[in-house]
Amino acid sequence: MDVCLISYSQGNNNNITWIKMTTTVKGSIHDILDDIVPKTNRIEIIPYKIIVARSGVLTLAFKAWPKPLMDIKQRINDLPEFRDTSENFGTKWPKITLASLNDDVPPLTLDQLRNLTAICQEFDAKLQQMDPITLANCSVVLFSSRSLEHVLCRVDYAFKRSQDLPSNEQAYDEESYNIVKSVVEETQHLEEYIHKVNAPGHRWKIHYNSTHTESTLVCFLNTDDKATCRLLDLLESCRKRVDELLPDYYHWMSQDSLHLSIRALENRSNRPRDD
Repeated sequence: MDVCLISYSQGNNNNITWIKMTTTVKGSIHDILDDIVPKTNRIEIIPYKIIVARSGVLTLAFKAWPKPLMDIKQRINDLPEFRDTSENFGTKWPKITLASLNDDVPPLTLDQLRNLTAICQEFDAKLQQMDPITLANCSVVLFSSRSLEHVLCRVDYAFKRSQDLPSNEQAYDEESYNIVKSVVEETQHLEEYIHKVNAPGHRWKIHYNSTHTESTLVCFLNTDDKATCRLLDLLESCRKRVDELLPDYYHWMSQDSLHLSIRALENRSNRPRDD
């Protein structure tokens, strides 16, 4: 079992108690990250498309997982405690959840979905012209809401800050590339796809902002990276266009919580409670 030694700060902000981390972290997952992450050259990942994913979730898909992140995922999958726990499909392809439908909005009509998809596609050409974004570190996070806007504990592991790796030499995982293509292809056949867009679940309050405690491995966006800042500006432009089309339909994730989920770790939600 992973152990995270922490010390509590006294302050709180918006009814959230913030936790100050000590440097002592133990456990098999942390041992892997301590071993592999500092030796890993900077990681670049390629923005690909903004799509209307299942349940109407607006999602930024990346082209494929970089091989170094796949190596980390595989090391975790090989741990005894994870060999019988299959990886969630949602982390088999690289993406960032941008926005989810508010709980009280009606199902999207086919015309609304067409217009929403058209807005997303307006940004495809700009995404294709963007440089890859650089990921500075990966983070083990214990959260109390799936949006990661409420974090109980976070431990960062910095990648090597090497400039020796040209962008065109970053290796990517072919299987995740094929999954991304398949997911994007499904979203293009709107008449057949709309029932999946309107499938229940994954609304803002009931899913992303409800109390749910779990640990996960993610990469938060690196706002010191110029390409990432340009990407965030583009996403903000997309947000404005969507909100003009569908006022009050979507709740947008806060920028500082945007992340790529690498793999779910220990699920603590179903543990027996002492009370």
